[in-house]
Amino acid sequence: MGTSVNQRSPARPTWKLPQALIGREDISAKDQGAEIWRAASLDPDTDIVRRLSDPVIANACVLAAQTKAPAEAARLYDAVLNESRTAGLLFDLTRRALVRSVAEGGGSDRFVGELFAETVAYYASRDLPSYVGKRGRISKASEIIELKKQLQLHTKEVVSSSKLPRVTKATWSQFVANAVGKLSKKRTRQ
Repeated sequence: MGTSVNQRSPARPTWKLPQALIGREDISAKDQGAEIWRAASLDPDTDIVRRLSDPVIANACVLAAQTKAPAEAARLYDAVLNESRTAGLLFDLTRRALVRSVAEGGGSDRFVGELFAETVAYYASRDLPSYVGKRGRISKASEIIELKKQLQLHTKEVVSSSKLPRVTKATWSQFVANAVGKLSKKRTRQ
């Protein structure tokens, strides 16, 4: 029998504002998401632009357009991971996004939406459980699910507003940087 541990965001200055805003009832999901993306891009250890720009993830984007069956996409992606001797949470999120995007009809555009949505949900999930029931925050665990859905939906909308070029190492890195830049922009308060 295992136990679940809540791995909170790092106790570094870049993550203080997202921690202060996450789950607050008076702050829109868009603004909460913007702070999460800003922290993930500014924190030198997280460096989300560099991490999402990894060639293995770019390869997954190409696989999303080329494969029709989720199992085949997973098998091909796993082969790339094994060949490159790459592992880690972001690559697991990439696998999940790849399989889901192929299952839903495929395509690179769908993949990038799923990838960025998985990423924001992960970062939000690190801190949300710590604030359930706190004054001015979400009041019950079911609201975590709803907030993550809102964060993911907004993320997909923003990412899909940019045209994905033919994926190469350079174009992928530029696309990721542009998308994170858009996601980091402050929105309006509720």
